Amino acid sequence: FDCCGYYNSTSPPFVTDATCTTPLVAAEKEGCVGPFSSFVNSTLDAIFTAIFGIVALDMILLICVAVLSKDRKEKERYQLIDAKVGLQAI
Repeated sequence: FDCCGYYNSTSPPFVTDATCTTPLVAAEKEGCVGPFSSFVNSTLDAIFTAIFGIVALDMILLICVAVLSKDRKEKERYQLIDAKVGLQAI
């Protein structure tokens, strides 16, 4: 992320590492709140989009199951009517 500290290099104090080697270098860099927020926001947007895409597929599947169930019940009903009348199922 190429940043030091959270809001800035002193709040909270930065950890010395390869990016923030000295307090002078850390003071020149911005805080990490902006880059972290942008990264987390884009990642969560992708996750929520995928989850809600799956919900749409589930709804389509649910509608298909309801249509097929109704069709099977209707065919069974007509077979019973034909059996009462004495006709064989086609």
